[in-house]
Amino acid sequence: MLVTEGLEEKIRKSCKLFKDKEWSGVLFYTVDGSFETKDIHIKALDYFPMDIGTASYTEFEQSPDVVGYMIDNPGLLGSNMGLIHSHNKMSAFFSGTDLNTLQEEGYHRNHFVSLIVNNEGEYTAAITRKLANTIIQKVITTYKTFGDEEIELVKTDNAMEEEILYNILEVTIENNEICEKDPLFLRYKEIKEEKDRKQEAARIKALNNTSRTWNPYNPNYNSPSVSYNNTYNASWFNQPQTKIEEEPLLFEDDYFLPVKEVDLNVSDSEIKLVAAKLVKANPVFELSKGYNLDNFIKEDMDKEMTRLFKTSKGNYEELINYLSEYLLYSDIGVASNEDLDFKSTVLARGVYDYLKAFSNPYVAVICNTIKNYF
Repeated sequence: MLVTEGLEEKIRKSCKLFKDKEWSGVLFYTVDGSFETKDIHIKALDYFPMDIGTASYTEFEQSPDVVGYMIDNPGLLGSNMGLIHSHNKMSAFFSGTDLNTLQEEGYHRNHFVSLIVNNEGEYTAAITRKLANTIIQKVITTYKTFGDEEIELVKTDNAMEEEILYNILEVTIENNEICEKDPLFLRYKEIKEEKDRKQEAARIKALNNTSRTWNPYNPNYNSPSVSYNNTYNASWFNQPQTKIEEEPLLFEDDYFLPVKEVDLNVSDSEIKLVAAKLVKANPVFELSKGYNLDNFIKEDMDKEMTRLFKTSKGNYEELINYLSEYLLYSDIGVASNEDLDFKSTVLARGVYDYLKAFSNPYVAVICNTIKNYF
């Protein structure tokens, strides 16, 4: 997929306007090539905004306004229509909800194209195909009759089933390489390289530090007498990026809604259960009586998560993104989307306050993810 300069500028403005919320709209695109020749190219031309959602959800109904926008922009007449939406501060990936959208929309059209963007300029896209599979079943039946003659009967049955497949598209930005020669880009590159050098020096110094300060590279960080041990460290943790990002946790002005009574019904036990499911990376985990979650986080979580996600930081972060959306944005016990925003905020803040006391690189990923719901 090629994202045109005009569309890229529009996406950047939208992400800046709604940096804490998901937004969505109709994506206009053209197609060259085909699946058969394996040279299909999608050119994303423009998009028409349709919805401003919440921190983790957006949806819209089709509207005649889309046709009016195409008439006002005749260059879009004859183009195809798909979906574009933002993941704001979260990673650009196909969550469970997004995969369901591919499945549902894919049944109603020959091809469905979806583009996901975020505030960091990370894009991912997919295109579907609706396959009609004809299953031909041939049944041969034989039996012997009088005179020991063998009789053969052949029966053929046909069955039809539909299947939705999707392919992930490689996304590039039109003329994006020009920015690499821009003085502003070069200056930021210089700043980043200098910071990377300083961070690497700090990381090496931390590896040699045996004091009781938190060291994400030391699985025994709670024991001041134990020296650094790298027997099971995940390779993607050999980077200075696993600290919980501390910043003022205040509501922005646009979060203040008219005062009203809302029964959020968020108990301490509910907060701890959500925290446990995130810590265990398991949406069906239940806290049994006497289970010591604090002890698991301190002594076993690092080892267990490292075993499961040895070399892939991205897989762990995507799983936590998906679990956070599933666990924090539940509509149980609320009357409206406005109440749902309040409840997810209170629940997220409760989980954050509980987990931030633990010095653990995986806990840091969870805390930095759920802050998107404040």
